[in-house]
Amino acid sequence: MAKSTQPSHIIICDASAFRALRCERRRYQNLGWTPLSSREIQLAVSRSSANADCIDYDLLEQLGVWSPGEKLHLLVGSSAKRRYTKPVYPHALTKPLPAGSLYIIAPGIDVLSPTMIATQYASRHSFGQTYAFFEELCSEITLAEPGYEEWLPGDIENEMSTAEDDTSNKTVSIPIISCFKSEPALSPSELTNWLKKVNYLPGLKQAHAVAPYVLGNARSPMEIMMFGMFCLPMLRGGFACKGGISNYRIDFEEEAIAVSGMPYAIGDLVFPSSREILEYKGHPHDSKESRIGDEKREAGLSAMGFRTTSINSEQIKDAAALEAIAKRLYRQAGLRFRCTVDASRTRQYKLMKELTAWMKDENE
Repeated sequence: MAKSTQPSHIIICDASAFRALRCERRRYQNLGWTPLSSREIQLAVSRSSANADCIDYDLLEQLGVWSPGEKLHLLVGSSAKRRYTKPVYPHALTKPLPAGSLYIIAPGIDVLSPTMIATQYASRHSFGQTYAFFEELCSEITLAEPGYEEWLPGDIENEMSTAEDDTSNKTVSIPIISCFKSEPALSPSELTNWLKKVNYLPGLKQAHAVAPYVLGNARSPMEIMMFGMFCLPMLRGGFACKGGISNYRIDFEEEAIAVSGMPYAIGDLVFPSSREILEYKGHPHDSKESRIGDEKREAGLSAMGFRTTSINSEQIKDAAALEAIAKRLYRQAGLRFRCTVDASRTRQYKLMKELTAWMKDENE
């Protein structure tokens, strides 16, 4: 696409920033963007442009920010800078950007920070979707950016189950999707601390509500779904199990090493005080070698006093089955399970559907 020789300075935002973030993490297994200082953010906003004729679309396509046929979402400093010329879709600032809100990805091209992208996402998505996306940002996985079709061989983890589409309240369809390994874009504490310093962004209220429940360190989308169902509050459809730690390392003592042949084990969702572990078992655990390894591992955990409960692809969609497990977790913690919210089962299936909606979300 032809462009003017006049230089431009653009700020990628909204769906285009969401796309760029996932593309960067998928391609490079980490986030290579450079944060801007508060002064640099002010300068970037003052120089921002939405002139469609001055944009290097080929470079944006290479960076994974934009693809032909899509809208290009750009942030400008005032409504006077808005220029609605396809494919540009400008957004005007109404208040100054907070500190830590912009990163540079190439000369003359800035993008919203992961925390800003998270807050924007929260302004347009449900509680469950927002929770899942926050977990994605704080975990060792990322989903593919919208529109990406040529999956990289060897990097894809498929552990999803499928179900026939059904509009009934108790039918949950989990899509087959692909995820990629990546370093976390930020930590739960970084997300929480940044949100505490901001007081005027759309989506901030929901972001504040979600952030305290983010565990981080998930290694698959189904782990994120499991974390949400067991750890989110009952009002949101979860079972409010307290004290869970994601992918927690348990160092084995001599007896456990002897029976397992392993020095340690990592549990998907561990409740150390009650010695309970929840594991999601998908396709990677179905082979003979995996089953033998799991048996040795569980023998070692048993020797350490831990009880392991496996959750399969059918149970994760069955609220009654998950509730039975949650009740046992409560008993082991010396607590009584009491569901005090109205329409609890409806809320649970609603949360399941929100968590699965994140898996196929394209942020359109």
